Amino acid sequence: MAVRLLPPLLALSLLAASAAGAGELVIDFPGSQVEEATVSYRCGSVEMDVRYVNAGPTSLAIFDWNGDRIVAAAGISASGVRYVSGRYVWWSKGGEATLYDEMAGENAALLATCAERR
Repeated sequence: MAVRLLPPLLALSLLAASAAGAGELVIDFPGSQVEEATVSYRCGSVEMDVRYVNAGPTSLAIFDWNGDRIVAAAGISASGVRYVSGRYVWWSKGGEATLYDEMAGENAALLATCAERR
């Protein structure tokens, strides 16, 4: 896992889902030190990189899924860290993570079960 410290102004490049091309989002975290770590996962036959960004009380997980860029924010969790973006939930704990579609219902199959690549 690579850890990199960034200045308080963080630029996140977001790939737009439309044909309009790439977009960029800049989030300012005044007075907070920003930490970024990229973790590589194996999710079945798929390899996936997740960029974790922490700045003060804000924690994000950024990854690509089915051609979309997902930017998920951490929320309350009894165990591990639960990141939510729209219908997607990325739940990481230790070296494992799961991705599921919250709109699919509680008995729906997980979209991905992942293990950290070391």
